[in-house]
Amino acid sequence: MPRRGSLLSSEEQAQIRALHAAGLSNRAIAQQLGRSHGCIDRYVRNPSGYNSNNASGRPQLLSSQDKRRIRRFASNSTASLAQMKAELSLGVSRMTIWRSLKESENLRREKMQKALRLNAQHRQMRLAFARNNMTTRWEEVIFSDEKSSTYMAQTATDATGEICGKIPLSSQRVTLVEDR
Repeated sequence: MPRRGSLLSSEEQAQIRALHAAGLSNRAIAQQLGRSHGCIDRYVRNPSGYNSNNASGRPQLLSSQDKRRIRRFASNSTASLAQMKAELSLGVSRMTIWRSLKESENLRREKMQKALRLNAQHRQMRLAFARNNMTTRWEEVIFSDEKSSTYMAQTATDATGEICGKIPLSSQRVTLVEDR
């Protein structure tokens, strides 16, 4: 397939019209402007239709709104492509949905992290913890994974996350809370 040159500028188009009206041949005009004679031929044949062809190729099946809906649904979701297709009621294949997700720079696939299933004892322990700590003021707790730490007045206000303490209003005693 021949290599496509740049489009004619409005100045070149005006020159072609003037030179063609003066009676020059298309090849002479092409030589004078340094363009191919095919380019000049196409312009002279239909000046008003130059560079106004409709876009060729197959039309898109998904609108930009559909693509946004797919990405919004897939974001932070564990749904399969078939589930997305059914839920969003799109008339496209699973592979079209997959290509739409692949186009997005903001989404990336991640494997689910493995976690143990909760058994009845775990549920009871969680419920007991929740009931015991319903009145706890969690905004006063700074969490850390360190086993022993020294409390400094500035650290509690900075809340760097490295040192953990629960600061009671009545005294300077610090209760440590550890992440496990």
